Amino acid sequence: MSTTINFRIADEHKKHLQILAEEKGVKVSVIVRKIITDYLEQLDNENQDLEIPEEIILYIPANNYPNN
Repeated sequence: MSTTINFRIADEHKKHLQILAEEKGVKVSVIVRKIITDYLEQLDNENQDLEIPEEIILYIPANNYPNN
């Protein structure tokens, strides 16, 4: 099941995501879902306790997006 989550990001991050989305030919939401999924999988694999950090830096892989 899918759900919608709303959150705020800095304008510069939004612009960066929009540029990446245009380059990849996908929607911003596709990139954001991939980033979140990869981060959560990384947490699971590292067996870390889920802490809420002050800032999270998520790296966007170059060629890892479906064309939808």
